[in-house]
Amino acid sequence: MGLASDGKLKADSTTAECGYRRSVLLADESHTFQDIFRALFSSIDCDVLIANDGTSALELVGSRYVDFICAARSLRDMDGTRLCQQVRSLTQDVCKPFVLLTADHDDNFAKAALLAGVTDVFQRSELEQLAAYIRRFHVARPLLSGVILYVEDSPSQRAALSEILSGRGLTVDACASAEEAWEHFQAKPYDLVLTDIVLGGPLSGPALINRIRRLTDERGDVPVIAVTAFPDKAQRAKLSNLAVTDHILKPIVAEELLMRIHNSLSMRRYAQEISAQRAREHQLVLEQSKRDFLALFSNMPVGAALIDILRDDRGDAINYRLTTVNAAFFLHTGLNESVSGQLASDVFGAAPPPFLSELDRVSRSKRAAKFDQPLESLARHFHIHAYCTDDNRLAVMFENITERKQAEDTISELAFNDQLTGLPNRLLLMDRIRQAMIASERSGRHNVLMLIDLDNFKTINDTHGHDIGDLLLKEVSARLALCVRPNDVIARLGGDEFVVILTELDEDEKTSAAIAENIGTKILRELTGTYKLGQYAHRGTASIGVSLFGATTQSAELLMKHADLAMYKAKDAGRNTLRFFDPAMEVAVKERTALEEDLRDAVLGMQFTLHYQAQVTDAHAITGAEVLLRWKHPERGMVSPIHFIPLAEQTGLILPIGHWVLRTACAQLARWAGDPQFSQLTLAVNVSARQFALPSFVEEVMALVEATGAPVKRLKLELTESLLLDNTEDIIAKMIQLKAYGVGFSMDDFGTGYSSLTYLKRLPIDQLKIDQSFVRDVLTDASDAAIARTIVALGRSLGLNVIAEGVETLAQRDFLAANDCRAYQGYLFSKPLPVEAFEALVRQGITSL
Repeated sequence: MGLASDGKLKADSTTAECGYRRSVLLADESHTFQDIFRALFSSIDCDVLIANDGTSALELVGSRYVDFICAARSLRDMDGTRLCQQVRSLTQDVCKPFVLLTADHDDNFAKAALLAGVTDVFQRSELEQLAAYIRRFHVARPLLSGVILYVEDSPSQRAALSEILSGRGLTVDACASAEEAWEHFQAKPYDLVLTDIVLGGPLSGPALINRIRRLTDERGDVPVIAVTAFPDKAQRAKLSNLAVTDHILKPIVAEELLMRIHNSLSMRRYAQEISAQRAREHQLVLEQSKRDFLALFSNMPVGAALIDILRDDRGDAINYRLTTVNAAFFLHTGLNESVSGQLASDVFGAAPPPFLSELDRVSRSKRAAKFDQPLESLARHFHIHAYCTDDNRLAVMFENITERKQAEDTISELAFNDQLTGLPNRLLLMDRIRQAMIASERSGRHNVLMLIDLDNFKTINDTHGHDIGDLLLKEVSARLALCVRPNDVIARLGGDEFVVILTELDEDEKTSAAIAENIGTKILRELTGTYKLGQYAHRGTASIGVSLFGATTQSAELLMKHADLAMYKAKDAGRNTLRFFDPAMEVAVKERTALEEDLRDAVLGMQFTLHYQAQVTDAHAITGAEVLLRWKHPERGMVSPIHFIPLAEQTGLILPIGHWVLRTACAQLARWAGDPQFSQLTLAVNVSARQFALPSFVEEVMALVEATGAPVKRLKLELTESLLLDNTEDIIAKMIQLKAYGVGFSMDDFGTGYSSLTYLKRLPIDQLKIDQSFVRDVLTDASDAAIARTIVALGRSLGLNVIAEGVETLAQRDFLAANDCRAYQGYLFSKPLPVEAFEALVRQGITSL
């Protein structure tokens, strides 16, 4: 396969067997050398394209597919190395073979060319060796056959790869989006699907693969090859979960892809042959099974009926006709022989939906079903087993279990439910507690048990009688149902005691306790309302004991004892309240509530201040600072951000706090702008995910810049990797908008989260920040050292600045500097300082190192 004079793929007679003729482009202005080159490579079944300069070569590469490129070291309009770089940029193919031709041997030039992306360097006199080299790069393969659905949203990649696949004998339907591909897949059969994982549009690559796999039963096992730019093990595991047949990494090497397609198609054809053989064998077994079935049918002890499926013009089942029944059928159903030939809807009632819908499901899926079904028309309860004998017939067996079901229902009701309220009783409650413990063992989440006792309930019975007391208990059970989620449990222990189990709350004990307090308060409020009990109006209260539990709780009985003790603490506290069994937990809940109230006061009273930690170069020059939030509580003193920032995130208070931090930082930049000693400093401001998710975030930032007069190019926003996990496209769009205004971006804590390199290329960031967790042990942990070196190398390759945070020792700084990291932040240079102290540090400079 090669390029003809019109730029189209072709195959000649010398390569008809393999179906492929290589195309080689020579960029050289010497006509004599062109003639020698053309004669040699045409003789080894290559299509030779000639360009007299670099511009002509780029035009050829842009208009047609070229397998191999050779170029002179120097051309009239550019040197060969520059041409290589432009070809890589134009084709987006870092693997395309590109060889430079030189007049003589020059080791220094060869090393520089290879570093610039050239594949190899040959002397102009080594054409025979070059020919052998080209043969090694392109091993001809047999023609393939099959229809491929190819999904790629890059027009250039889609066109280039479609041309290669078509030239190898494949029929290619190329689609620019997953939506278009899904329409194609539904409309016609394909032998293989090749799709990029990362696609633009509402439907993603993984979603398309999942849809295709759901059609497996109808289409057969269509091989799916995924194209991905992520080589890590986690990504390969995700691809395995998608049930892809194979995957290939970008940039795609054409020969590797063709090999994978060949293998996948071969495996599919082999599987189809095996499946066909098994189908033939199955048919023989099925015929014998039918004979055996008919022999057994008449003597079965359970009622059995063969039922024909009546279908409409579209093939959907619309009714069922009883064709043959055995003797036991009449015994179990009470029907007579006249039912033979009648419709199921006439025999079993006009439309018993559960029964007929089960028959519909069996007729569609061709899978057997077992279910218990009461048939009101027969006043009986049956255990039914239905399955398909062929496409248009069902075998249905009926066993009369009416007496057994009545006995089971009575026993279950008496054993597990409270007869007055219908709620689970103590026996069923204990089982539900144990189930919650098992669920906690899997999820790690906490549960809560609340023991609720009605205050002064005995007075109701004594003054108005037990009938009124029973009405109150029923009303209490109804009100409790209004306060909990559908998956929570409400039970009655007996008397006036109720239990509520809140399941699967949170992995954090304090958070679970806070949720329990909120729901408990809601229950108290609901139970305090007025009850209309016959002709009496009653106002009551309740006392609640609360106990947290999980997988490690010793027993349900011990948990009940804890809740009972806590409930009596609530009684002792004056009733109409709740108490936690664990005093320390109760204190923690109160402390969290108090801290939240203080934090709200801090927002209103502006109790915050900013500290500045210097960012320096390897020459100890201060280039700027990261602003760090501090809260000076009037009574608590300085509150650590570790304690109040997570609470601010949970409560939404991070939004007004973050707005204040941005405004204060912008105002500081504006004040420094007029002082030559500070005007070149940058300020890095951390932005939370909730801030960045605001639809008006871009407008908010630019409004603050305009209002304060801050030099926008000195403002740098620090984002964490986790910010990119949700709404990635929206985040990138906002970053691009802000970048257009001049705002800078730094990727904070880089290496601790999950960063897609594809997204990293698209992000308009200026800087990567090595997380302090890697810097801390960089001298003693080989893994941390390797990660730090990798981040620096990655940043340099992407043209990004790299800064290391948490630098505390000279040895750490020297290691980073030796690995080409030139910017630092940490206690070695300065701790976070108030603005006045930071300004003094800038004036005197860092001189103590």
